[in-house]
Amino acid sequence: MQFTQVVAKVGRNDARIIGRDTFLIMLFGYALFAIILIRFAVPPLANTLMKEMDFDLSVYYPLIVSGLVLHQVAAVLSGTVMGFILIDERDTGTLTAMLVTPVPPGKYILYRVMIPTVIGFVFSVLGLALLGNLHALAWWHILLLATVNAVFAALVSLFLAIFSANKVEGFATIKIVGSLMLIVMGAWFIPEPWQFIAGVYPPYWTMKSLWAIEAGESLWPLYMVIALVTQFAALAYLIRRLARVMYTT
Repeated sequence: MQFTQVVAKVGRNDARIIGRDTFLIMLFGYALFAIILIRFAVPPLANTLMKEMDFDLSVYYPLIVSGLVLHQVAAVLSGTVMGFILIDERDTGTLTAMLVTPVPPGKYILYRVMIPTVIGFVFSVLGLALLGNLHALAWWHILLLATVNAVFAALVSLFLAIFSANKVEGFATIKIVGSLMLIVMGAWFIPEPWQFIAGVYPPYWTMKSLWAIEAGESLWPLYMVIALVTQFAALAYLIRRLARVMYTT
């Protein structure tokens, strides 16, 4: 079976699952709402803080954009939607059934990696484009950051499905993943090289790339490369785990 046929066949099933699950639809809506809220709420808040407290919130715009938009909205929320679909397929036995269908397991797993990556990319570009008043990124910076960040959406999706036996555990797992953002946001306030300790959590390097670009530093391409290498290493591990789940579920 051609990969395009896999996309069409499994994609239709995904669309049906999302269409009948209000929670998954709300996640997409919430992602858009969060981006719009940040776009229109942060600048007035920054003006108020400057006037009332002489506090310059704009200094922290790179932290807000990278942490709330790239990490939480574009990656975590996108990965959550597809992760919950995978959990549904585990519950219904679809993963095991895939082994006796014309859909090759390898192409099915490739699809499961590709879709959250594409969604993560779209939301990354959309978020950064709409928040142009909060950053000075060029379009090519946006596309590069979106590409790197999108890989983490796939990681979230696979991690959620592999380490959650059901949706109840899935909610707990995604809260843990979301809270890990605090590690990176906390690293903002720690000087280098100690800050690099946060790099054990791969999204740090994507966020660090954005910070470096905004600060005019020259090492941002290196941070992107590190982000890709660490995320692809984690992705390879999770793909093997997902294959194991398919054969043992």
